[in-house]
Parts: sequence; structure tokens; C-alpha cells
Amino acid sequence: MFNRCRLCFTVVMLSCVMLSGSAVADEAPRLAEQPIVVVRYGGLYAKSTETYVRKLRDDLGIGSAVTDALNSEKLKESVTKRENPASGMLVYLGEGLLPSVEQVVFSEVIDHAEFVRLINTRSESAGPVSKLDGSGDLYSMVLTNTWRVEENLIQSVSSSEVIEEPAATADNPIAENVEIGIDETPPSSSGNVTISPGASSGTGIFIGSHSDQSEGKLIEENGKKFREYSSQSTSYFRFHDGFMFESQTKALHTMKLPPGDSLRQMDNADVNGEVLFHPDRIPMGLRMLGWNAL
Repeated sequence: MFNRCRLCFTVVMLSCVMLSGSAVADEAPRLAEQPIVVVRYGGLYAKSTETYVRKLRDDLGIGSAVTDALNSEKLKESVTKRENPASGMLVYLGEGLLPSVEQVVFSEVIDHAEFVRLINTRSESAGPVSKLDGSGDLYSMVLTNTWRVEENLIQSVSSSEVIEEPAATADNPIAENVEIGIDETPPSSSGNVTISPGASSGTGIFIGSHSDQSEGKLIEENGKKFREYSSQSTSYFRFHDGFMFESQTKALHTMKLPPGDSLRQMDNADVNGEVLFHPDRIPMGLRMLGWNAL
């Protein structure tokens, strides 16, 4: 029965991810009030990991480089100083016919001052690519990565241009046989006529597509041309009831979060972690989709 429920949960999650792929990334989805999955890490936290790595070094003589890295001040400043902090992850479904799946990571901190310190430390560690905004209990951090690619022989053309270039070979049965219909299969394959969005490789007819921001920005420097590309990722943070919450969705700043006591309490104190799955919180339509897929 457990395996069947786990398989149903996997099918539902995959369905949500595929169906919600067309959602607008800038719009914060409205999330359900309760998570469908709660993951508690229990004894798996920074200090316990450090203790385990040091034991490996002492017993087996391995992991010296890792233990040296754990001694760095930067790493120590990036984790909470609380003993045995509760941590884990919450999985929410968005509202609507095609719900998104959003993850919210939580970790216990000493107080609000430590919450702010941890966020500032992370932003400083990222360097100039990081931009931190916010105040009080709500923060957001944008990471912008920029890279350049040297222009090669492929030349972009505009959406209104049709460039005809000489064929690479002299003998071409398709070009000579003008009676071949548009819907007929040509007698042999040929690279003479090609339709390619936005590029020309030197032969055939090429119909260019309109260039947009995803094609990068053309930059000339020291006589060389480059394409400059950039990508951004945003993380949202929130302090609530002694915990730091982090997610990739802006809904974190307004959604209802569980009380801290429910995150600290584990059903089984003898284990280092647990996963609680609540299938009754999945909309009936998605539950039927999961069962039918089985």
C-alpha cells in the first residue's frame, strides 16, 4: 500500500510540473494553505555533518580537505549558531486547474538578527553578481550571471530578410526538376534548400527569425565581436516564528506558513529525518489523474 501511495504521489507531481510549465514566471502563484509534503531533516544539519566528516578523517584518514574547508570563518558565518536546529522542506501546490509545485525550505535560527546576518553573508559570498533587497522579515536576492561567446561564422538575419546563396554542389536533381510538386517527396535528399530560423551557414535559402533578448547583445571589443548573454535567478526569504524560510516563488512573502512548533516536533525522535505525505490535500481532480495513470 505504501509503494502504491508513493507511486501515486510521483505521478501527481510529474503531472503538475509538466502542466504548469507554461505559467508566467514573473507572476506569483497563489498557493494552498497547507503543504502536501513535509520533510524534516532531524539530525541532519551543519554541525552534525561536520562531526561526521571529522570522524571519517580520524577513523579512515580521509576527508582532510573537507575538514579544512569547514574550519573557514566564511563557512561558519553562513550557518546558524543554534544547537540542533530544526530544518526541512515544505511542498505546496498552487491553486487553479493546472497547479504549480513550489518548494519552501525552512531552517531554525536563533533570532531575527541572525536571520539578517545569514542573508547578508550569502549575498556577500556571491559577490557583485548579487543584489539584496528588503527589510524587516521579507528579503529577496537576485543573482545575475553574465557571459560572452565569441561570434562564429553563423550570421543572424532579420525576420524580413530572405538570403539566397549559391549551392555547395553543381549537380542538384531537385533544382533542375521544376515539375516536382510542393507536397511530393523529392527523389533524393539535398542540402541545397534549407529553412533555418535566424541563421545562415553558407549554402541554400535561409529565412531569418526576428532576434529578441534571448539571442544576447552584440558587443564589439578590441576588433572582436561577442554575444553577451545573461540569466537571473531570484530567491525569496522570510522570517517567521523563529525560522528562516526560503523559496524561488514570490508567494513566500504573502502565503500562510505553519507555526514553528509544528516544524520542531517530529513524530519519531529516534530517526534522523522523516517525510510526511498528505494525499487528502491534493485536489480530487489530480488524485483521479494519479490513480488513472496507475
